[in-house]
Amino acid sequence: MLLLANGCSHTAGAEIEYEWQDNCYEKAYPSTCSKELGWDTVNLAVSGASQERIIRTTIDWVGTNYKYHKNTELYVIIMWSGPARTEFFSEKINDFLQISSPSNDEMYKQQFTHAEYLYFKSYIAIQSRSAHIIKWYNNIILLQNYLLSMKIRYLFLNSSEALPYHRSRINLKRQVYFKNYPSAYIQQNCFTDLLANRGYEKPEHIKRHSGHYGEDAHIFYGKNIAKYIKETVNGSI
Repeated sequence: MLLLANGCSHTAGAEIEYEWQDNCYEKAYPSTCSKELGWDTVNLAVSGASQERIIRTTIDWVGTNYKYHKNTELYVIIMWSGPARTEFFSEKINDFLQISSPSNDEMYKQQFTHAEYLYFKSYIAIQSRSAHIIKWYNNIILLQNYLLSMKIRYLFLNSSEALPYHRSRINLKRQVYFKNYPSAYIQQNCFTDLLANRGYEKPEHIKRHSGHYGEDAHIFYGKNIAKYIKETVNGSI
């Protein structure tokens, strides 16, 4: 069995060992989860990842690699990042760039081309909370239907924000397969809230304000996700 994990910094294991560390896959919760289950693991997550990146890289990995794993069952864990993030393709570096927060303005001004920086400023100015919520529902439906069509078992989780309930989006809500997204609306079950409520704190080597946790928290979370998967018959559809 192979566990494919994707998400943002929390799934990547950012800053587990030192401040500003982008990832620490061997100590992040998907590694503990897979060990508890006796599975292999592939972790696609990176810090600052948008929902668009999560979808793009998951579909790309499955389309590229899954056909070579036909004798190995696949299980996917997606931990959704916040919907305000996005990505765009940069000709300068020939790769996708992630837009994560308006607070990164000075960094983006230095790293982006002038046109890319203007795109970032326009995106921040134009997007509204309602637009972010609609995008999140659409992203969930897109990826869940892709995985269901491929008959791939999966579990959706939240990193730091629960899926917002929106009365006017009831038709979108009806299309979400909540059996595989059981804590969609439960804020206290988000990765950051759950660990904080359990008494876990950021590692001592992180001096600035940060929502990242240490190895002990990732071990706890990974074991609990593995327990949940076992109790739901390995997450069968």
